[in-house]
Amino acid sequence: MPALAELDKVSHTKVFADAIAESAGKTINGVVRVASDPVGTITGIPAGVGRLFNPYRGRGERRCQRER
Repeated sequence: MPALAELDKVSHTKVFADAIAESAGKTINGVVRVASDPVGTITGIPAGVGRLFNPYRGRGERRCQRER
């Protein structure tokens, strides 16, 4: 079964390489967006942080209502 083991290794290597290529593409796209609209990027940071914590906000509000 060495052939199957080698095939498995090659498959994992391809998945890993594809993931790295996709990640690099996203990074490049992000850099291009920042370079093309630096002011919009900076002014959008607070909204992005708000979206990041939005799920926790609902939990906190529900907990406060229960404690009242």
